[in-house]
Formats: sequence, structure tokens, C-alpha cells
Amino acid sequence: MILEKSENKKRKVYAWIVFLVAAFIYFPTTSYEYTFDDIIHIEKNDYVNSTENTASQVLSHFAKPTYPGDLYRPIVNISFRLTHVAFGSNPFMYHVTNVLLHAIASVLVFFLIYYILNSVNVSFLIGLIFAVHPIHIEAVANIFGRNELFTAVFGITSILLYRKYFINSKKRYLILLAPIFYFLSMLCKESGVLFFALIPLYLLYLFPLKENKKLYIKLFSINTLFLVIYLVLRFYVLKDSFVMYAGENEPYYPENPLFTYGFVDRVIPSIYIFGEYLSLLTLPLKFSIDYSLPHDYFWSLMSSWIVYWSIFRVAIFLALLYFFRKSKASLWFIWVIISFSLTVNFFVAIGTIMGERLAYLPSVGFLALLVILFAKLSVKLKKQKIFLLLFILYFIFNCVQSFNRTPIWKNNNTLFDQGVIDNVMSPKIAAARGYNYFVQQDYQNALDSFKEGIFRDPTMAEYVKYIIDCHIKLGEYEKALYWTDKYDKVLPEDEIITKYKIGIKKLLLLKTKK
Repeated sequence: MILEKSENKKRKVYAWIVFLVAAFIYFPTTSYEYTFDDIIHIEKNDYVNSTENTASQVLSHFAKPTYPGDLYRPIVNISFRLTHVAFGSNPFMYHVTNVLLHAIASVLVFFLIYYILNSVNVSFLIGLIFAVHPIHIEAVANIFGRNELFTAVFGITSILLYRKYFINSKKRYLILLAPIFYFLSMLCKESGVLFFALIPLYLLYLFPLKENKKLYIKLFSINTLFLVIYLVLRFYVLKDSFVMYAGENEPYYPENPLFTYGFVDRVIPSIYIFGEYLSLLTLPLKFSIDYSLPHDYFWSLMSSWIVYWSIFRVAIFLALLYFFRKSKASLWFIWVIISFSLTVNFFVAIGTIMGERLAYLPSVGFLALLVILFAKLSVKLKKQKIFLLLFILYFIFNCVQSFNRTPIWKNNNTLFDQGVIDNVMSPKIAAARGYNYFVQQDYQNALDSFKEGIFRDPTMAEYVKYIIDCHIKLGEYEKALYWTDKYDKVLPEDEIITKYKIGIKKLLLLKTKK
């Protein structure tokens, strides 16, 4: 009894430490501005900034698609709306909310691991690594990353509530409360549907199927009901955009070279992407706010040694899964595979090729694996002190990486300036940097960025209009005319380019007369 009380006290202390470490590491973000997706989803979102403060206005969003129109994430948008109503448009409280959500998620991860391992010390170490790992920066520092935070918090809470129900099925309110949290996770992001598999997966490692058949039937039935309700709602709201993948022979999609390809063509690239995520999670050295690549370059990459090395990492991961298939560690291998299944473009093509925020939920399983396997190895080799030293070094390394990386999210200038360095091939990030400076009327920097975007991917001809605009703003009419001529063949019969030509020639005529 005394030992149990001591254990409970230790758990509470560790939980608070994990919470405070997570909050501390990301506290600087509370002074940051709106960046990247925050601009369109919060700052310029009419729903979020509406002056109408009625309950019906807030709840009406359950029947509306989320920008850009092919998403259905009402809970997150409503949370933005409520933050605006309570605290106004200052980004401070938006960032505070994200930091608190990440801190809560870190504590939930600590308990999630503990109930499987029954080792408070190892669970504490995993919670600490999850709290500070730099792959979570985008999800926390970018306010729009709240999608990932809410999905993880609601989904893991659902798992923990189901665990309580399996322990004491007399608490009947839990059989309704647990699936409600599962339902909320789906309303935050599409990846919430994965908890349909993750919930029973976790519970099976605690409660054998043979002894709990009735409970599992109840779980399956009620979760299926909530999943169907979500899918019906999603179909009602999104109609043709119910599934984002547009299929073959659809228009060029710049952010994801796989978007227009069928399943067979996506298999090898998807395995490559999975391997890249494993690398980022293991040794977080090279990050990027944008992973898009010119399509020609991406497909040529598929036959390079980089892809083979990435596939080799996946092979090692699967080999370890086979080796540990009979131990509880196999849970976390399967967790990683399931939680990445919708984001590596394997089953369905999504709106981006890769994104660090997409690794938030999978990182729960991967970081658990990393610490558990090294802890097991250290016990087997009787080198616990070396393990502890390696963990401390790894923890410090992750903290340093997070402290160094997080400040790039201060504003769009710092973000995009770093972005073009992180990914020297991405035309999208070069164009985003150009647009950012164009809005600030820094036309020279904007011009340089748009030209860099064209250099990285000559097919992105829409950047030309901005290049022409920049030259006009700088009074460089001859150069502007040169760009209209240069891309006249690329954009045949484009009315805007034709109007530009006429306008520039008039400006040149006036300049000559003066």
C-alpha cells in the first residue's frame, strides 16, 4: 500500500515535470506573429473574425467546409472563433492555447506509455522526449498546427477512457464519453479516423480478447456508429471533395507530385517518404517548413541512392517489428505504421508530399520505441548508466535543436528566409517568400524570390505575373515587357499577360515622351 502511494505520488510529480518542460520549451512562441497558414485560416478568416457572437453562428460551422473547401475540421475553426471572441485578434492567446495543448498531449503520452509498460521511469523519459522533440515545432509554433494537437489530445483521451471502462465496466458513462472524444478527434482532422484502429490495438495489449469479448463488441459497435456519423456529416458537407485525391488525368498539383498518380505508382515513393519520417524522428538534424519539389526532380529522385537508403531504413524498421512481434514493443511499431498510413500518400494522395506536423501522432509510437528498445538493450548488457547518459545527451540535443529551430516561426520574414535555405529545390517556398515581400512592398526581394521560384520549376508560369508586377512597381518597364514576351509562348492567349503588354507599352510611351 505504501509502495502504491509512493508510485502514485511519483507519477503525479513526473506528469507535472513533463507538462512544465513542454510548456517551457515552447513558451517563446507566445510572442510570435501569425505565420504561414495562420494568415488565411485565422487573420483573414471571415468566420473567425465575424462580429456576430451568437451560439448559432458558432455552431453553424459544423455544416460548412473548412478552407480551402475540401477539408472538414469544424472543431479547430470553432476553437479559433472562440479564442477571437474571448481575447480578440492578438495572436498571443492563440499561441498560448497551442502550447497548453502540446503540454497536455505530452502528459497524456506519459500515461499512455505507463499503463502499457508499468514503468514510471521509462514512461517519464518518453514523455520528456515527446515534449521537446523538434519535429513538433510546426504543430505548436504554427497556430494552424492545432489540428494535430487537438486530434492527438482527443484521441489519446478516448483510449485512456476506454481503458478505465475495461477496468470497471460499471462506470457506464465511460462507454459514451470515450467514443465522444474519438468523434471529436475526427472533427479536428481526418487522421482522427485512425483511432478506430489505434484504440482496440492499445487495449488488446492490456485486456485479452477472449476474456473481454463483450466489451470489445460494445467498443466496436459504438465506435462504428460514431465513425458512420462522421462520414455522413463529411459527405453532406464536402460532397465531391469527400476524398481529396482527384485521380489520374487531373491538373498538375504543385505541392504533391503524387497527387495525380494511381496507387501502384505511389507505392515506392510512399515507402521512401515513410523512411524519411523515420530518419527525422530518430536524428532530427535537417528540417524544412516545406518539402515540395519540382515534379521532374522528384521522379528522377526515385531512382537515386537516397531513395534506396530510405527504403533500407523502412526494411530495418519492419525487421525489428518481426523480431519483437511477441513483445509489447510491437504495439508501438504497429502504432507508427497505422498513424502514418494516411500521410505518406500510400492509400490516398493528400495535399502535400510531406510535413513535420504530420508526424505528431506517429511520433508517440516511434519515440516510445526508441527509448524502450534502448532501455531493454541496456538492461541486457547491464549498461544502465550508459543508457541514462545517452538519454541525457539525446534529450539535450533535442532541446538545443528545438531552441534553435523554433525562432524561425517569429514572423513570415524569418520563416520564409529560412525556408528557401532549408529546401533549395522547392518552388513553392520561393514563391511564398516572394508574395510575402510583395505584400510588404519590398519589390526587389519579392522579384528575386519569384525569379528563384521560376528557376526551380520553369513550369510554374503563374509566378511570371508577379515578376512583371514587381518590375512595373520598380519602374523597370523594359524588363517587364521582356518577361511578357518571354512567357507569351508559355501562357498562350492569357488575357492578363495581354493586358500587361498593352499597359507596359503605354507606360514606355509616356516615359519616352517625358
